[in-house]
Amino acid sequence: MAGRKVSESQTLYPLAEVPAFWEVAAKVYDYSPETGVFTVRMDAPNVKGFRRGKPAAESLSNEGYQRLSVSHSGRRHVVSGHRLAWYLMKGENPDCPLDHRNGDGSDNRWENLRIATYQQNAFNRSGVRGRDLPKGVEPSTEGKTWRARIGVDGEMVHLGTYATEAEACAAYQGAAHIIQGEYRRAA
Repeated sequence: MAGRKVSESQTLYPLAEVPAFWEVAAKVYDYSPETGVFTVRMDAPNVKGFRRGKPAAESLSNEGYQRLSVSHSGRRHVVSGHRLAWYLMKGENPDCPLDHRNGDGSDNRWENLRIATYQQNAFNRSGVRGRDLPKGVEPSTEGKTWRARIGVDGEMVHLGTYATEAEACAAYQGAAHIIQGEYRRAA
């Protein structure tokens, strides 16, 4: 089984290759659906005593997702908090994206998690990083007007050119409400 080395002491292995991983993870962590907090179980195997009964140390991925580690078969595995929460609540690890309703990847409260398609998950992403413009809005090439565009099935659809940024934003929000439904990002 080949893994990807992420540090001197940690290698990531595809979880599909570790069939008993989820059962082991369930023996290490308790999950509070109301708060989204993971706690190391008092009877957790292979865990140093001082960690038992305390909140799991929070580590965030570059994308902002909570990461938790589990030792299994002599190797350390890392799992996203939202995936572990889903497994602990439903007894399965779905083969599709899990979406955070509020867009905060570290908020693993049960009410904030839902199954999504890849496209629905993309709908709930914020706009382009480093830009102060609303999602779906950009200045026109001459810089005097504003364009509104939205992605639909992998294609960018031009919604129109507007005199103000606010008008372009309203056009995008209207189209997002129709096309993206409950998965649309409000701003």
